Amino acid sequence: KIWVDGFAQLFTFLALIATALVITNKETIMNFVGWLIIMWRGLFSEEDLVQLQHYKGYVKSIGVLYFEITEVDAKYNTVLTGKIIKIPNGLLTNNPLINYSQTSHLLEQHIQIIITLESDIEQSEILFKTIIDTALVNFYSNKKEYSLEYIKKRNKHLIHNINLGTVLTIKPHQIQPVGIEITARYYCFA
Repeated sequence: KIWVDGFAQLFTFLALIATALVITNKETIMNFVGWLIIMWRGLFSEEDLVQLQHYKGYVKSIGVLYFEITEVDAKYNTVLTGKIIKIPNGLLTNNPLINYSQTSHLLEQHIQIIITLESDIEQSEILFKTIIDTALVNFYSNKKEYSLEYIKKRNKHLIHNINLGTVLTIKPHQIQPVGIEITARYYCFA
């Protein structure tokens, strides 16, 4: 009985000390939780252009408590200010993050043409799709950051959710000029 009474006071004392440590180290714990979120969710990686609150820059390194960015000018994303900013990971837990480098900035575009009822629909489809695909390939051919491999590396879930190729839909067009409407939908970068 003497031992049990002694341990009750000891456990109460240890609980108070543990509570005090949690309160005083709240920021450290939040920073560690933020690091876990970065790693688990893949919010960004090194060399990504990110913005958190009013801090904007290229990620230089990711640590357990802080990540460092090389600041860029707010108006011109490519102009470096020369400042290295250490941002606590804990800011991620309750602030929105914008990652300009990930492919979340893909936009769906569409182009519509109207062909006459006498036109060869299959030939028109093939020609229309070929023109768009060729234009996209030519535009993105020398830009490695827009390649399919780069997109897969940066955002693993995006490829499974959207079709990156050109998709055609055909429907009658009954307003003047009357004919057949072919719509091409494809994704391109903002």
